[in-house]
Amino acid sequence: MKIVKFTDTKEFKNPGLCVVWEYPLHWKELNMCLAKITGREPAKGFEMNIECKEACYILGGRGTITTSNGKTQSFEKGDIVYIEVGEKYYWEADCEMLIPCTPAWTIGQHRYVEK
Repeated sequence: MKIVKFTDTKEFKNPGLCVVWEYPLHWKELNMCLAKITGREPAKGFEMNIECKEACYILGGRGTITTSNGKTQSFEKGDIVYIEVGEKYYWEADCEMLIPCTPAWTIGQHRYVEK
């Protein structure tokens, strides 16, 4: 058993209005972060993961997520937003979420794209 303290997280500020605290699990199969979004993320265009799936549990707040095909869905506290590998999306939200990723998320597999 291991407990990873919030004080052990590494903070990242994304180009949009998003702050992420990554928990150092050191597993290839899974990692986890806490994210706070306060506006549009990314600021323009879309983002996508080319290797991992995300299951975003909304801890508080609400917002929308829009995919590159123009589909917008609303979410709120208690919902889970599931994002597939290769799906292009952007957030418009004021929320906090816990995000487990499998396999573990890395900056090298994350992309910002126009469309």
